[in-house]
Amino acid sequence: NNIGRISYQNSDWQKALENYSQALALFRLIKDRTREAIALHNLGVTYYSLGEQEKALDYFQQALLLGRAVGDKRREALALSEIGYVWSSSGEPQKALDYYNQALALSQAAGDRSGQATTFDFMGIAYAALGETEKALNYHQQALALKRAANNPREEATTLGNIGHVYNQLGQPQKALEYYGQALALFRTLAELSSRIAVETNLTPEPLRNSPLAWQHEPS
Repeated sequence: NNIGRISYQNSDWQKALENYSQALALFRLIKDRTREAIALHNLGVTYYSLGEQEKALDYFQQALLLGRAVGDKRREALALSEIGYVWSSSGEPQKALDYYNQALALSQAAGDRSGQATTFDFMGIAYAALGETEKALNYHQQALALKRAANNPREEATTLGNIGHVYNQLGQPQKALEYYGQALALFRTLAELSSRIAVETNLTPEPLRNSPLAWQHEPS
């Protein structure tokens, strides 16, 4: 599983799939359901990155069912958020919000502030896609507060970029540039070149997504 994670980080997605698939088979063999769910999640993330959204949904659904079976609210919420993000990126933000609301309730019940922050950000992206910019800003601001409290500058930068996207959508380019500038400063500090280029070269970018859902692969 961890080798798969490194392969994914090196953009070797086929190698990542091979290692995650082997990990999944072994976790099932030894009946380690927690790590089985992790491998399912990582396979879903990888298939999404390959543009195979149906396969991604299938693996996230399996992770969701497993999280429910073992009573792991955090994992259940994570899977729901990932499923919602796939629907949102497929042009169905309203359907995505149904999953996000379920995920948010579970994260709050589990006291998972990181999960709440991620879901708030995803909800902001969905509402922006629906043209409900006031709600979008509200959810992104809630995400930003939680990420700052957790001292997570990379995720904070992602949310700042998303807020900039909403202001750009509102026709307030100066306000948008203010938030893009804050995001850019954090990305530069973190030496995240690829994210920095996205902010520098596109004045009307797509909203940035967090890493579970940038997609964050979970180690064993």
